[in-house]
Amino acid sequence: MKPVDLLGLGSLAWDDLLSIDDFPGPDKKVRAQTRTKRVGGLTGGALLAAVQCGGSAAYAGRLGTDTASLAVEHELTEKGIDTSLAIRSSDSGVVQSVIIAAVRSGTRNVFSFRNGETGAHAELPAFDACNHCNVLLVDHHGLSGQIRMAKHFRKTGRPVVCDIERLDTPATRTLIQACSHILLPEAFALQLAGTDSPEHALRHLRSTHPDADLCLITQGDKGGLFTRKIDVPNACHRFVPPEAIANCDTTGCGDFFHGAFCVALSRKFSMEECIRFAAAQTAASLIQRNLARF
Repeated sequence: MKPVDLLGLGSLAWDDLLSIDDFPGPDKKVRAQTRTKRVGGLTGGALLAAVQCGGSAAYAGRLGTDTASLAVEHELTEKGIDTSLAIRSSDSGVVQSVIIAAVRSGTRNVFSFRNGETGAHAELPAFDACNHCNVLLVDHHGLSGQIRMAKHFRKTGRPVVCDIERLDTPATRTLIQACSHILLPEAFALQLAGTDSPEHALRHLRSTHPDADLCLITQGDKGGLFTRKIDVPNACHRFVPPEAIANCDTTGCGDFFHGAFCVALSRKFSMEECIRFAAAQTAASLIQRNLARF
């Protein structure tokens, strides 16, 4: 079977994205400038990013039989993402979201609704069915299934990258421990460490996950901080992305970074090359998306 760069098990969403000039006050009406329906979610965004960067991707998590799930699967398939390993059932579904992005302030609000079970299945797919996949991406949706597959990937010497945004249960920490490449948004990293210092949060990640090949904290348009397993203790490197675009919709940029990073990791890039590749591809996607508005 042909190798696949990235396997995802987690969150898929069917997003209704509205773009407005700026957020109004209470009880006001405002007309949206654009409206777009698209696949989102932590894992959905990363899978789409992987194929946009020239890689290959597969989804092996839950899908429902409702209209939103069918729409998501259709879009994934159209983009070349393999969904043959997906676990389909009537009690599963995808997250349905309304995202309102304000162009002037560069901020957004997300209103989501979960329709059924989402993310990884606790017992499926079979391990043998995933042996052709090079890198696993995990998130916090379907924790028992995520942990199960992450441990299998690590046992077979393949990297596991995490994109986790909240600490729902103690099992979340177990999942992070099972990852070889820990990439977390700044807010969640600070929460985990109980600090308001990104540098201290990075050192906490490294000290509590000594076997991880990479600990990285993303900081939006500021880039981020990282330390590698091979670094000296308390090392703290900074990466700076290409020049950011002011006043633009950045919805999904973190997911895109993870997907691009996984493709580079699958292709055996060095750690620094993986980070530079992910940052550059994310910036290019952002430019393309916002130019399309004009």
